[in-house]
Amino acid sequence: APSKKTKSRAAKRQIPTAIGLLILFAALISGVLLFGQGTGVFAPRATPETTPKNIQVSNVTDKTFTVSFYTDESTVGFVKYGLEANSLKQQASDDRDQLSGIVKDYRLHHVTVRGLEPGMTYHYVLGTGSNTFDNQGQPYSITTAAKPSQSPTSNQTVYGNVYGPDGEPAEGAIVYVSNDEIGDLSSIVKASGSF
Repeated sequence: APSKKTKSRAAKRQIPTAIGLLILFAALISGVLLFGQGTGVFAPRATPETTPKNIQVSNVTDKTFTVSFYTDESTVGFVKYGLEANSLKQQASDDRDQLSGIVKDYRLHHVTVRGLEPGMTYHYVLGTGSNTFDNQGQPYSITTAAKPSQSPTSNQTVYGNVYGPDGEPAEGAIVYVSNDEIGDLSSIVKASGSF
């Protein structure tokens, strides 16, 4: 038969283990309650450095639109969108990320939303990192153009090169072209300096 001394040691070991598990369980519940709502100390927060600035909408067609914006600090940029204001389940990343398949941090963001339906109103919010930004509590909205009844009779292409003061290509800059008949257009400058 085991001695009383052995039983008392085992009982002493189990009590601290049970208390430790209880503390761990309480901490887990507190963490879910505090951090799950985005209010905890370590919850992601918007900062002035990652808040979108100079928001521009361009390239509105029957199937696409582009949103460009600037952040003071390099961060991931994206647009969440959908046909219903309370259901923004689709997401588009920066055009450079769409081309490369690799998500990177940028200060100047150019996000084209593709595959849309003509003549429909889409709602969207901007995103940086793990934060989203709306239009004073409501999503932004844009209506795509109606489907053209015929092909344009004369297409014209706008192109050029952009260089910085040092003579180097201004890769990542955005060029905007405005026209009363077709609206605002934008393009991101490539590594060669062309757009």
